[in-house]
Amino acid sequence: MNSKSKDIIRRVFKEKRDAFFNSHQSMFTDSFYSKYCLSIFTIMKSIAEQHMILPTASNLTVSGFFPIKSEINCMKILKGLKQYDPTIKMSLPITPKKGRVMSFREFDEKTELVPGKFKVPVPP
Repeated sequence: MNSKSKDIIRRVFKEKRDAFFNSHQSMFTDSFYSKYCLSIFTIMKSIAEQHMILPTASNLTVSGFFPIKSEINCMKILKGLKQYDPTIKMSLPITPKKGRVMSFREFDEKTELVPGKFKVPVPP
């Protein structure tokens, strides 16, 4: 797929996401995120149990992204998951320089995020 095709797909999906968010904004309440987090946690636990890979406190990291405009608020989801398991570690992506691999940095509730590339908040 060439970059022009990718740009078209990104634009179309962004328009659809924006339209959905604008018409359903009232549903994204704290209650919605709380129920969503419980569902995610239940699924994570079920997968771990089925595959006998029960994570320990020292190895379970969940990654998300800092929301921009109409994106779903992963920060609320990450923090909500910690309510179900306080040992979960949270991380956010660090936008790499062109040609580099994306990396993730851990953060917690006390971490002051700093502006990263495109001024998107990231862990220092």
